[in-house]
Amino acid sequence: MTSDNRQRTWFAVFVLTVFCTGLASGIFIGRRMTPPGTAQGPQFPPFFGAFGPGILSPGALMLDRLTEAIQLTPDQRQRLDGVLKASRERVVTEQQGVRTRFEADQRRLRDEIRAILTPEQQVRFEQWLEQGPRGRGFGRGPGRPK
Repeated sequence: MTSDNRQRTWFAVFVLTVFCTGLASGIFIGRRMTPPGTAQGPQFPPFFGAFGPGILSPGALMLDRLTEAIQLTPDQRQRLDGVLKASRERVVTEQQGVRTRFEADQRRLRDEIRAILTPEQQVRFEQWLEQGPRGRGFGRGPGRPK
């Protein structure tokens, strides 16, 4: 190894060490700067689950931002809050309907496949479904209904 290559290698190791040290320091300091029990988890839309205490929904965040940005009156804020809640309810209902239709279509597809197979193949097909979706595009997977 030439002297030039050694210098490049040591320089690369030095840069990597500085980067890793900075990253570790940032993580350590970041955790120390947030008082225990005040860190908020990720904020998901309402259709992904319930919000914990102190976590604002996306609709509430939008309402707060709009109130500040365009200076909504209290009446406008209240009316807009109703519009956002109604929209959220429509989205949740639509998602539930889509999920129901999708699951029915998947059951129908599996039934059509079973109708083509011999009894021995049907047993293997069920085993294949139980293994879960490993790049096959469908299957029950963990926690999915039969």
